[in-house]
Amino acid sequence: LILWILAIGAGVLFLNNKKTLEDASSETKLETGSSLFKGSLVDTIDGLKIETSEDSVSLKKAEGKWVVGEQQDFPANLNSVTRVIEALRDTKVAQGVIASDEYYDRFNLDPEAEDTTERPEVITLMIEGKESGKLYLGKSRESTGGGGSTAGRFVRLADDDSGVYIVQQDFGFLGANPENWINKVLSPLEEGSIKMEVSAPNDANFKPWTISRKSVLDDFLIEGLSEKEETKTNETATLKNGFARATFITLLTEEDAKKRSDEKGIRELKATDSAGSTFLITIIPEKKDEKKEDDKDKKDETAAPPAINFILTVKVLDGPTKPETPTADASVQDKAVYQQRVENLAELSASVNRMRETYEGRYFLEIGRASCRERV
Repeated sequence: LILWILAIGAGVLFLNNKKTLEDASSETKLETGSSLFKGSLVDTIDGLKIETSEDSVSLKKAEGKWVVGEQQDFPANLNSVTRVIEALRDTKVAQGVIASDEYYDRFNLDPEAEDTTERPEVITLMIEGKESGKLYLGKSRESTGGGGSTAGRFVRLADDDSGVYIVQQDFGFLGANPENWINKVLSPLEEGSIKMEVSAPNDANFKPWTISRKSVLDDFLIEGLSEKEETKTNETATLKNGFARATFITLLTEEDAKKRSDEKGIRELKATDSAGSTFLITIIPEKKDEKKEDDKDKKDETAAPPAINFILTVKVLDGPTKPETPTADASVQDKAVYQQRVENLAELSASVNRMRETYEGRYFLEIGRASCRERV
């Protein structure tokens, strides 16, 4: 009788253990193939916070556009933001693993781990300033094929204590350095310039000059030339799109910009675009490195001069102007251009206001070339 009781007990225990092993993956909250987040949630978020062991960045929507909080609310790189949102929407569970919080450290999923390098990266989803979801990104899962390759990554959700999950998306593109999240493109002259006036307020030896053209299709000509002088259009052609999509290295604080500016070499460029908007672009060379100057005698005198970095500021002086009404004998093309400009006036005004909000009061550090200073 005792042997029969032991045999029956062993059988029950075996069957229970077998069922536990077979149903282990189904005991996590999310099943294989499930999305980490519902698409309806991801598509309505208006903020993201990304944290790593080294950095943290806050992204938010302001008036319909994504900005970087740590970078004076400067516009974010939309491609980078979109990539994160798409990953959150599309990432699916490849496998569920039952694990209580005491085992999170094995997957680098414990945010309180003593070794900060073993803490997870964190993505927090925000709606109207409130947390709506949080994803912890742990260690990569090694491929069974060997060779050091990976087969996804261990992750967990803050509101899910049923276990951790393996996903195929490794989020290797993720980073939290705020400087890498801004859109480093300057486009103050989207409509194309038709006039540029250059001056040097702190240089008495500089001779101001002006170039202009009738339309964006024409070449720039230097104003005030004598009869024996003429414009080298191959030189002025480089200024046609000089500020259409200029890139910069980083944003500077006002204090840092003043410390690094060589005020003697300042140049001011007043540009007028084809819509009548005017901008004041200030170009200031960065101070030379004194240590490098001390070593200049050791350098090859035939070598090309070193590149000079510049600090730029942009100020909107005036918005687009209402186009002049064409005369009665104006061509059909001129009348069509006038009508188009009238229809686009409101949109252009809004665009200039966005430029004012984006650029004014900021200092941009741009990499320059040795010849750039000579041109301006």
